[in-house]
Amino acid sequence: MQISTFLAFLSAFIATASATSSADNLDKHRRGCLTNREVNILRNRWLNFFVNFDATLANQSFVDEFKLYSEGNKLLIPGFAGAGDLSVPQYDSKASFITGQLLPGSFAHNPNKTVGDMFPITISDHGCDSFTFRWVGYFFQGAPPVAGIDFVFVQKGSYLIEKAWSEYDSGGFLKGVGCAFVGGTCGTNACEPACAGTI
Repeated sequence: MQISTFLAFLSAFIATASATSSADNLDKHRRGCLTNREVNILRNRWLNFFVNFDATLANQSFVDEFKLYSEGNKLLIPGFAGAGDLSVPQYDSKASFITGQLLPGSFAHNPNKTVGDMFPITISDHGCDSFTFRWVGYFFQGAPPVAGIDFVFVQKGSYLIEKAWSEYDSGGFLKGVGCAFVGGTCGTNACEPACAGTI
């Protein structure tokens, strides 16, 4: 009796584990427009690249020519050559994005946090090959949250991310690290002298 009970439990456990893992997976080839389920997986994966970065998954999730545009981020990078030029992406390839997320000081390494902890979603929608959503970012303990919006494009016929726009309240972000934003480009008057170079 005990063995049969154990085998029944084990069978149920394996079935549950298989269902859970397959629910988070996407086929290599997509047939038709993105579904709500697929968008939920892609959105969670996208956000997790900024919470707990996984280089292996990133290699499998982006086209080689991936581009990320973010004027808010560019403003905070000391000496960024493309600051103020809307045609210049923050990252112009999958390789440069992965390198940027692996840099020391990147905000993409929060082992005790989840996507839900750091980026609760307030509203989301999607088209056939894209999705957009508004999020609230909790970057610093005790600091007010920062609001942002992301617009992500997915390659037709696959689940690879081609390009994205991500904007947020960079002034609120600066306040969160104790800087008083006074305009200009970070590194040349964007932060008070005591905060310059801390971002």
